[in-house]
Amino acid sequence: FYVKENYISGPPVGSEILSIGKLSMTELHTHAKEWSVDEGHAMHASEEAASYYYTPSQFFANPTQYEGDLETITFQLNGKLDSAIVQLVGLKDLQKIRREHFKKSKKNINPIPTNSLQLTI
Repeated sequence: FYVKENYISGPPVGSEILSIGKLSMTELHTHAKEWSVDEGHAMHASEEAASYYYTPSQFFANPTQYEGDLETITFQLNGKLDSAIVQLVGLKDLQKIRREHFKKSKKNINPIPTNSLQLTI
């Protein structure tokens, strides 16, 4: 489990996340898989979908957490163990952070000219 993007001032991109609070990433992923859908028994799809359920799974695994609480994320980067402390936010604030991050990321995307073709291999 690696950080692909960082928009909460947490572990740096490329870090391997080992645990969030007292919950290892393996445990969190297992909980999240229980929430994901297996349409047509597509087991690989549930593995991929699980990452979208990390936030609610974290809540149900630690129901005594509240908005504003501090949480420790333990990670490894370049073979060195480290941790970051982040402040938990509510769902509305999380959605706002994600929207703002998307807007910033969107500005960095170069659009494909309309008169060109894009080939995906």
